[in-house]
Amino acid sequence: MKVRLQCNKEKREELERMLRAGGFEVSSSGELVLYEENFVLSRILLKDENGGFEWVDMNEIEMVESFDHILLFYVGSERYSLRDRLYAVEEKLPKDKFVRISQSCIVNRLEIVKIVPTFGSRYDVTMRCGVKTCVTKSYFLDFKKRFGL
Repeated sequence: MKVRLQCNKEKREELERMLRAGGFEVSSSGELVLYEENFVLSRILLKDENGGFEWVDMNEIEMVESFDHILLFYVGSERYSLRDRLYAVEEKLPKDKFVRISQSCIVNRLEIVKIVPTFGSRYDVTMRCGVKTCVTKSYFLDFKKRFGL
């Protein structure tokens, strides 16, 4: 079985040795992914608008939207995509900077430029990149608590 590791460089060699001794193959295309507890990726490989791939710093991501298992990443004026599930990417993003605002959207709270309360336990949110989105009822209380509103 192929195993993909998501861990710090210091632990990687030891874990690879142990897994190989146990009969596992360590590969970047592994079906099983082992994450180090509290491990946070610093970069993610995303597809750009021209079909090429580019490493993007996680801290530069302003927001992530999901459309039918295709994720759209907003990074300044650039747009990137990735075929994955939103919850899988949410687990990799720094918890102190990113907040889920709807079933299909995660935002970098440091990139929000405007929050406007609206009718029915909702907020309209404007991001630095100019995109406007809303905090839905299901995520309203957590959002409110995270921002002290």
